[in-house]
Amino acid sequence: MKSLYHNVINNLKSQPPFSNSSVYVSLLDYLFLCYSENKIPDEYEIAVSALKKGKDFDPQVDPIVRVYISKLRKKLETYYAGKGKKDKIRVDIPKRHYHLNFTDLNTNKKIKWNSLIITHSKTLIFIIMFILIIVLWLENLNLKKDATVARTMPANEFIWNDILLQDIPTTFVIGDLYIFREYYPLTDTYRIIRDFYINSDTDLKSFQKIFSLDPLHYDQPKWEIVPVSALKNFANLLPIFHTFNKKLNSNLSSGLSWDEIANNNLIYLGHYHNLSKLKNIFPSSHFFTPAKETNYNQNMKILDEYKEKKYEIDEDLTGNLTKNEQILMHEIRTIYVKGSSIDTSYSRILDRDTDKTKDYVTLAKIPGSKNNSYLFITSFTRIGRDKVIDALLNTDLTSLIYNKFIPPDESIPNYFEMLIEVEGFQHTPLKMEIKHFFKHADEFHVYE
Repeated sequence: MKSLYHNVINNLKSQPPFSNSSVYVSLLDYLFLCYSENKIPDEYEIAVSALKKGKDFDPQVDPIVRVYISKLRKKLETYYAGKGKKDKIRVDIPKRHYHLNFTDLNTNKKIKWNSLIITHSKTLIFIIMFILIIVLWLENLNLKKDATVARTMPANEFIWNDILLQDIPTTFVIGDLYIFREYYPLTDTYRIIRDFYINSDTDLKSFQKIFSLDPLHYDQPKWEIVPVSALKNFANLLPIFHTFNKKLNSNLSSGLSWDEIANNNLIYLGHYHNLSKLKNIFPSSHFFTPAKETNYNQNMKILDEYKEKKYEIDEDLTGNLTKNEQILMHEIRTIYVKGSSIDTSYSRILDRDTDKTKDYVTLAKIPGSKNNSYLFITSFTRIGRDKVIDALLNTDLTSLIYNKFIPPDESIPNYFEMLIEVEGFQHTPLKMEIKHFFKHADEFHVYE
């Protein structure tokens, strides 16, 4: 019988979900070895024997075994739901355990792990008592360790699980503002400009070309302008990463290297127009802003009278803008949504009579190219990000998602895109609503 099960394991190892990763092949080999030897593997043994960790490995500090066993369990479920749905003998790993089960669909009989088939009740009682003694001893040991920090996964585990438990460095990316200087001949002075449609040196050159402007009158000072609100968001998220002893880096979107993008988990905090290099991986399959979708020349030509003063527009001055200027402000604060049966848009609102405001936040988690993940918390203003980050840490979003978007018998996908509407008063967020939720593809993709 064991030779039959061995063939089942060898077949699994040859299938793409497992064959393209030496880690999962090694895990299957080791778990089957334990099965054949009637051995109960623990985290330490799996880490050292299957994952090639050193003898100083501490499962209380490093959760890598739990991470990979959980992923292997999901890969098995996915395989048998697809290519392996006709397999007569199936393998599974029970939750909260590290051993293999084999199920024969011909007899609908689960062949349990051999060492768990115990017929003598006295032996069973002895084992239970022994386990209880060990558990109590470990609990007492933990209480004596003053330096021990309780690691509690924050709310919304489906968002944080991979990022917090993977042995991959995480980089917080703050969306900084691209600014440039323009020489103004009438006063013989320079002025600093922030324009939502000019977010790189390439955009600045296009702007000069469209309006036949003298390039010598423009330059990009080596200053880094960082929104204070994004730094606050960064500070709010730091404690959960310290709890899990995560290696953290931080960078500005303009200074992000392609090496960091390729190898690190990324958490982006900022405006839609401050993505810089990340705009090519931002999940625009369903959400986009005009700066990504509309031709740049058309955007610029909206404003004939704006030609001499198309510069930074402060939010508090919006009511004094001309009609065409207001059109542009509407454009740069609008996000469009496209789906199989959806084609709509939402615009950031600031009612100056009542001080009521609305912001729209894209919360998206997408896969990287090397088992890393990218989390985007992107908005038009600070109140949207403030509310969503508070919800990520303190509110269970799963019930909101299941109530509106996912059947109760399905699980929330690991990668997703959602658009969240946040309403507030002045700069204080009050309530939020998930407007759209989409499953994101499981593979890394670069958008043109």
